[in-house]
Amino acid sequence: ELEDMSEKHEKEIEKTMLEHQERVRAYQQSLDGKNAETKILQEKIASMEQVVVTYHKKAKTEIQEYAKLVDEADEREENLKEQLQNCLAKIDRAREEIDALMNDIEELRDELEQKDGAIEG
Repeated sequence: ELEDMSEKHEKEIEKTMLEHQERVRAYQQSLDGKNAETKILQEKIASMEQVVVTYHKKAKTEIQEYAKLVDEADEREENLKEQLQNCLAKIDRAREEIDALMNDIEELRDELEQKDGAIEG
């Protein structure tokens, strides 16, 4: 009877060990699945981060190009302002010369009228 009890306990222990081994195997499979999911998510994150870096570089390049265009436009604007100021200065000088010539013409007319008056008189 002692042998029967011992055999019964051994069977129960063996059964319990098999159940535990099965549970451990199930947990291991679950863990392996979770690890695989984690690895896939990590790869997706790394890929997305690379996309963000690529877009950031592209945006930075475009911003630099626009900044260069703005600088060039500012330089052209300064050059055009300088040209305009030069043209306005030329116009002012031309007006002054025209005014001086008009005064000369008036003086010459006055002289001519005085000479005509002296000749007639």
